[in-house]
Amino acid sequence: MKSIISILIISVLATASTPSSQKNKLGIMMLGDSWAFLICLHNSMEKALLDSGLNSHLKERIKVYGCMQTVSLGSDTKDWLENDNFNNIYKILKEHPNIKAVYMSLGGNDFMSKWKSKMNPSETHDVFKKIASNIKVIIYKIQQLRPDMEFIISGYDYPNFVNYTHVRGYNNLFRRMGSPNPKILNRGLIDFTKVMSELMPSKHIEFIHHLGLMHYYFGNKTFSLKKKMTAHPSNISPAWNRSLYGGVEAYPASQQSMFKIPFIFSDPFHLGHKGFDLVLKHSMDSGLKELLQKLLINDQKRCQSEIRMSWDQPA
Repeated sequence: MKSIISILIISVLATASTPSSQKNKLGIMMLGDSWAFLICLHNSMEKALLDSGLNSHLKERIKVYGCMQTVSLGSDTKDWLENDNFNNIYKILKEHPNIKAVYMSLGGNDFMSKWKSKMNPSETHDVFKKIASNIKVIIYKIQQLRPDMEFIISGYDYPNFVNYTHVRGYNNLFRRMGSPNPKILNRGLIDFTKVMSELMPSKHIEFIHHLGLMHYYFGNKTFSLKKKMTAHPSNISPAWNRSLYGGVEAYPASQQSMFKIPFIFSDPFHLGHKGFDLVLKHSMDSGLKELLQKLLINDQKRCQSEIRMSWDQPA
């Protein structure tokens, strides 16, 4: 009788959760720059969790954390090495031990503020290596707190500094980079992605970029590029070669894929709502779903083990 009741308790606790019991839910923490902020703003991670089947409207197995504390518009890698910012990370991880994964978007602002189109290959590599090194320090500091933490570092897609609203901040940024044409700018991002792909992978770290994703889904009418005529998303940053990219290197992202306010503003670097939803879908299909499934199974096994241990304790 005892074994039957034990099995029933294990089954119920392993398959059921209530909104008030967050500790029984697997947690994923958002961390980083404006791409992370906009993913939060559009609820793109929550949508991806639903679309992937990891969550449902009736049952939330995975909860997203950090959208108010560990994402910041305009932040670069150095910002998250500062004590005040890292304390936000520390606080969330301490309060929520159920967080087992970090979805990080960082390095884009470092790229745009440090890279210049006239740099030679050695100078370019040094800049990119420093950005990657800063990210690895952030990861190392988190691992000091939580050695079991898993990391997905999400890269970027091609920008559009051709058809954009010429506001002072973006104009200054573009001139500082050397006013590169789309091919030169995209090549810079491709080279950055290659360095990240080489330096990031480890047992607990996956780097997934999205170069060419918007070309596939939106095409580019200005350059007569039709939808779905470039590399399929499954061939962009696949697990067997994270540095592979898609799209047309000489073309900017479609203006239709970028964040915009109709007739008023069009952003050169940040995607629109649909674009970020597609980035999260690509992340899921490229390894994030598999990782979260593994963590869910591990949590289920841990929960079952704890129940058995508590059941075996003398009354």
